[in-house]
This record gives sequence, structure tokens and C-alpha cells, in this order.
Amino acid sequence: MFRIQCSKLINIGIGGVFIIAAILKLISIDEFEIYIYSFNIFSFLLTTFVSRIIIIGEFILGLFLILKINYRFVWKTSLIILILF
Repeated sequence: MFRIQCSKLINIGIGGVFIIAAILKLISIDEFEIYIYSFNIFSFLLTTFVSRIIIIGEFILGLFLILKINYRFVWKTSLIILILF
């Protein structure tokens, strides 16, 4: 019983971190776009789309973790994203 509660708490915690990070990036989206653009990988127009896709993906990933939708895929994806960041 404790293990189930602890697992839910971990899912909500990690999902919440992803959602909060997405909201904070959305609030300061101009600085986030400039930060991504500073790597000189994409043009500025493409950078605006990539930054929005990252924010949306991060929010959806957090939401899916909390609601346990497609759980195994989302868990593996979140681990990969955390390693990349």
C-alpha cells in the first residue's frame, strides 16, 4: 500500500516539475527562443517553432505522467529528455 502511494507521489512530482518548467518557459518565451537561437542550429523562424514544440511537449509529458496515459512510453521518454537536458 505504501509503495503504491509513493509511486503516485513520484509520478505527480516529476509530472509537476515538467508542467511547471513548461509554464515558466512559456512566461519568458522570448528569452527561451533567444537561448535556443544562440546555439546557431536553426534559423530564427524555425527556432520559434522548435521552442514552442519543446514547451508543448514538456507540458504534455508532465500531464501524461500525472494521469498515467501511455505510461511506459512516457516514462522512458521523460528519462531520455532528462538525460538530454
